[in-house]
Amino acid sequence: MSATTLKSDRFRLSLWFSLAIGSLGALHPFLSLTLAKRGLDPDSVAGILALFPAGFLVAGPLWGWLGDATSRPEHWMRGAALGAAVFGGMLLTEPSLPMLVAALAGIALFRAPLFPLVDALTVARLGDDRGQYGRVRLWGSVAFGGAVFLVGSLIDQWAIAPLGVTAALLAGLVLVTWRLPQAPIQAKLATLSDLRTLSGRGPLGRLLFIAICHGIAHATYDFLFALHMDALGAPTWQTTAAFVGGLTLEVAIMAWAPRLLTRLGPVGLIKLAAWMAVPRFLVTALPLPTALIAAVQVLHGISFGAFWLGAVAYVAVAAPPRLRNTAQAALMAASAGVGPLLLLLGASVTLQFVSVTQLFIAAAVLAALAASVAGRLTATHDAKEDTKMVSQ
Repeated sequence: MSATTLKSDRFRLSLWFSLAIGSLGALHPFLSLTLAKRGLDPDSVAGILALFPAGFLVAGPLWGWLGDATSRPEHWMRGAALGAAVFGGMLLTEPSLPMLVAALAGIALFRAPLFPLVDALTVARLGDDRGQYGRVRLWGSVAFGGAVFLVGSLIDQWAIAPLGVTAALLAGLVLVTWRLPQAPIQAKLATLSDLRTLSGRGPLGRLLFIAICHGIAHATYDFLFALHMDALGAPTWQTTAAFVGGLTLEVAIMAWAPRLLTRLGPVGLIKLAAWMAVPRFLVTALPLPTALIAAVQVLHGISFGAFWLGAVAYVAVAAPPRLRNTAQAALMAASAGVGPLLLLLGASVTLQFVSVTQLFIAAAVLAALAASVAGRLTATHDAKEDTKMVSQ
């Protein structure tokens, strides 16, 4: 592949991540406030938000498997992007609550498959330059932060700002998805033996368990932090600054991806992310000034960014090549599907009896558990060997 072609591919993939992850930043952080302003109580809000991890759990693995089975993931990506844009357009009509829930469910179902498929495509397209994945993915983090800042600036004057900005980004995503580069991917139907390799008692099984714990802990922040800060009386700008601060460090982590992978290896990054999450969530739960609670969220750049870099690199070297799409989809389903779904379904029941503050304490405990399990990954999968394979 020529340098010009590689540069063009990286640009298109970076633009795709900007629009796709930007749509997450526009919708998820402040959607709880938008729903609360419609008169919904916290447990009902949590129940509606559970649509998004449910979409990752159901659609992500299914479409990842279809990409493996057909070797034509671009067809599935284009269809999913179009479906997400159609339901996104419904958000601009200022729909009734039932129609709003239906539109959010449609977005959850169609947008979810895009991420594991494009992650797999990015790794495949970069070929021997897989260490550059972080430098492509970081533009998604930049866009997430930009979308959060934009929506946070508008929401006090325009209550449906999360919905309107999301609709615009999803419309642009359709056009970019049609122009994504392609790469040959070895694929076949997954056998029971293959699936046991991914979810059994081996190193990939432990990674998926860590991803579930990670997903539960971080969903508390992603979906409920704005409600938490609002309940504490914090101004909107502090909540916005918290999200943007974490994304700023995440961008730096992604930019340093090759160096971090060389020095720490995938396992080291996963452990670092888990241990950094413990003090972060504990401070969030303490009765401290809201400005300090907002400031500590800068650690999101490590607790999320380092985890995702390490986990994607681990899958790239641990999963059989013919099942890499399926393995990446399983990782996404665990982190963005199973974990958040458990948190939000649990919150929809328990928020009648407990506070969001107590959920952040539980998040810190789960982060410590994930760090403990991550220590066992080195027993069967050497971090230095991981680094050598990913950097080659």
